[in-house]
This record gives sequence, C-alpha cells and structure tokens, in this order.
Amino acid sequence: MLYLVTTNADCLPTDHQIIMVDGTVPDWAAKPGDLHWDHHPGGADIQMDEIPTPQQRSLVEEQATTQPPCFVTTIVDADACCAAAWVQLPLKVLTPETIAKFKAIAVPGARLMVPPGLNQYAEFAAKADAALKKSSEGIA
Repeated sequence: MLYLVTTNADCLPTDHQIIMVDGTVPDWAAKPGDLHWDHHPGGADIQMDEIPTPQQRSLVEEQATTQPPCFVTTIVDADACCAAAWVQLPLKVLTPETIAKFKAIAVPGARLMVPPGLNQYAEFAAKADAALKKSSEGIA
C-alpha cells in the first residue's frame, strides 16, 4: 500500500487506485474506481462521519479495483490518519469502543478538545495525537 501527502495533483500515481481522505488535492480528477472523501465542503466535523461503514471486510478490500491502493491526503493530521485507518479496518475491528477512540483522536485536530461523550478517551486521544504528530514530523 502506498501513502502520499501532497497538494500537487501531478504527484499522484496514475497506476494506483486513489483513496483520497480528509482533503482534496487541487486539480485532481478521480478516475473510475477511485475513492474520495473530504468532509471540509460537506460540513461533517470529522472525516470518518462521511465514510461508509464496511459490510464485512475493510472498505479498501470491498471497493478494490485491479490497481494497488494509494492513500492520499493534503496534510498528515489526526483526522486523516483515523480516516485512513477506518478505510483499512474490517467491520469486526470497528467496535463501538474503537470508533469512540478514533473519534476522540480525530476531533481535537479540528476542535482542540474531545467532545462530550468521549471524555473518558481524552487522555488516550491526546497521547495518540502527540504520537501521530511526532511520527509525521519524522516522515516528512
């Protein structure tokens, strides 16, 4: 699997199924089979709220094409990482507690605090977000 962070459409591989999560690369045009979720124009608080739930396997498996997948986002942040994980995990892993933890991690990037109802995951989310930031700096 390929993971790409860019705002340049010319950098996107043409021989991969593009799975665009949490931000749309300017001037990108989807080809048949590409998957695209961007909550910014739709108004959802986090990206996972606009991505469908898989039926059994992961969405990347259920909606696969003959091309290998390439996950693309315009910025590495907690919301993008949680959305990419959501797309790669099978339904059996997406338990209510796992979903709550993902949402607790993803929301602070947009709102800077865990929303009511997810308070029990606030410390977990803060640590996960810090780890993601540290990892993304090393990757960049």
